[in-house]
Amino acid sequence: MTRKTSSLPVEQASPLATRRVGCRVSKLVRVAGHRVGFMAREEPRNESDSGWCFLAGVEPPGFLADPANYAVYDIETILDDDPEVIPLLEAPVGSAFKRDGASGRFVEVEFARSGA
Repeated sequence: MTRKTSSLPVEQASPLATRRVGCRVSKLVRVAGHRVGFMAREEPRNESDSGWCFLAGVEPPGFLADPANYAVYDIETILDDDPEVIPLLEAPVGSAFKRDGASGRFVEVEFARSGA
């Protein structure tokens, strides 16, 4: 997988984007190479957790119930791969966004806890 470098200047980045915090990421995104298609923010579990979970949006039912299907990464890793998530990082806990298939842009959707 070729890593993309964000062209967003640091001063325009979200404060969360400039901190070393973790996020949960589906292996369909980080290993299989799918774009982030869904992102949701849950209550952070500790100081080093952003609360963000990034999914491809095509995971089958029960996929995230198996811890082998996701991993924790530094959020900067995801931002390097998909800088389009940066403007959404300061959304409050309980926020969720899905990538619109037609426009490719994220739209807010109702939050549903992943259970992972």
